[in-house]
Amino acid sequence: MKNSTLFALSIGTVTLFSQGALAQSLFTTANDFSGWTADGTTFTVASTSATDLDGATVNGLGNTTAPGATGTGGSASLQWLSGTFDYAAYSPGEQGNAAFLAALENASTLTFDYTTPAAGTGNYFQPGIVLNYENGFDQLFPASTTSLGGGVTQATINWSSEAATLISKQASNGGSFSYFQLGVIYNSNYTPTGTPFNVDGIEVTPAPEPGTIALAGLGGASPLWFRRRKL
Repeated sequence: MKNSTLFALSIGTVTLFSQGALAQSLFTTANDFSGWTADGTTFTVASTSATDLDGATVNGLGNTTAPGATGTGGSASLQWLSGTFDYAAYSPGEQGNAAFLAALENASTLTFDYTTPAAGTGNYFQPGIVLNYENGFDQLFPASTTSLGGGVTQATINWSSEAATLISKQASNGGSFSYFQLGVIYNSNYTPTGTPFNVDGIEVTPAPEPGTIALAGLGGASPLWFRRRKL
């Protein structure tokens, strides 16, 4: 009886820990990317439902019209026209989107999915994330990448220090931003081939709260304590 109770406690606390770290989507549907813009000279951007990298149909927090509503699966289609390093495209202004800003300021990691265009004569390709906001301009590149198969790669950016920076900047701006955009950086020497690449599934994973970590540790330790007592 005691063993079962302690095992249930362990499972419950680990589950609580896992739920506390669930990813939050920022941009994932065709609807989310419909407001993105590019300069039209070095890049063009279009929202497309023809290519969907993550299969999600619920709008992300970055959707300024209907976040959390049912949308159309899709991605951002980015076409490189010239240059080797540029800011490919930007989201609409998110300065009034409290949930979006809170997600960024409480995140430990940010991930996004992307496809790779035809190389032409190039030999390196690296997309990243850029933030353009009041009193700040931050460029972040992946700490690691993972192949998801089917020509799709997932990039992971360590976000904890960026979250702290955003909190500090927001405080220094009087608690809000007058403008705030998230965008995609393009760093590559690929030659233009007429082949776009796609970006999808931009999401953050929140850092677990200290209390949740303590509960998870307690739950994991309980069965071990019981076993030692039994022996």
